Amino acid sequence: MKLQIAEPTRIRMHINDRRRETRERCEFPIEVSGFDAGREFFTEQTITLDVSPCGCRFLLRTPVELGSVVAIRSLHAITPHAPMPTVLFQIVYTQPADLGSIVGVSRLHAGPTWVTLPMAG
Repeated sequence: MKLQIAEPTRIRMHINDRRRETRERCEFPIEVSGFDAGREFFTEQTITLDVSPCGCRFLLRTPVELGSVVAIRSLHAITPHAPMPTVLFQIVYTQPADLGSIVGVSRLHAGPTWVTLPMAG
């Protein structure tokens, strides 16, 4: 499977949006693990829709519940010998989509960068 990386674009969310940071429209592979809506463990690879230092949005085929915790690992390492860490996120948004749900997550704790964002020009 060949992934195409979208050109990064800075976007500012609407005033009533609770996010405080700028999101980058950026598609890259991630691995999401956690417990689904039926309380069964799952691991699914998907691609982000947009990212920020504190969260991201992505399409997920596995049904999940608001408030649940998932572990996300970026599969977009800068070098093969420096994999990105697995980080815990809380599901704060879900929207039905054709192939599952669009899921928004917020990082649960401060720590090292979970993803390397491209520089916007």
